[in-house]
Amino acid sequence: MRYLVFILSVFSVYISISVYINFRVQLKVLYPDLSDSKITSLNQFNEEITMFPNITVATIPIDAYRARYAVAVDFDLATEYLTKSEKINPYVGYTEYLKAQIYFALGNIDSSTFYAEKAFIKWPKSFDNYKMYLKTLAFQGDSTGIVSAYGIIEDVFRDRSEYAEEFINSLANAKRSSSGDK
Repeated sequence: MRYLVFILSVFSVYISISVYINFRVQLKVLYPDLSDSKITSLNQFNEEITMFPNITVATIPIDAYRARYAVAVDFDLATEYLTKSEKINPYVGYTEYLKAQIYFALGNIDSSTFYAEKAFIKWPKSFDNYKMYLKTLAFQGDSTGIVSAYGIIEDVFRDRSEYAEEFINSLANAKRSSSGDK
């Protein structure tokens, strides 16, 4: 019985230390300006991150953050990490948000809009999801889609001015985009 307690104690200490180290690395990833040593590459990320836990304090899978670094090295590897992340937490839309950003940067606006819409529908409370979706719609000149998205948000957030401001800016950009003034 004593051996079992000792083994469980050692295992618990290992996990506690691992979680502590992981949380310190998460601080570097989420708030790089507050850190003395920034993580700049996938290799550095993989060296510093531990196995436990596999999600951040905000329930975003660690592999989603790993994908942010992997996209600079290998697009397929980043996609693989994002696919794993979707299985770990499919509810917040963060992986879809990252895919939308990646595809937008690559100039693949249709795929970007597809993933931005998925992220927005999954978690409309995320201002980043909302903003990315409107950005893709504005690029395509889809003012009807922008009005529809704002209608969803307006029902949820009547008092958040940043949503209204983003709506107005996106609508103006969509009108410019549809008139050919990109």
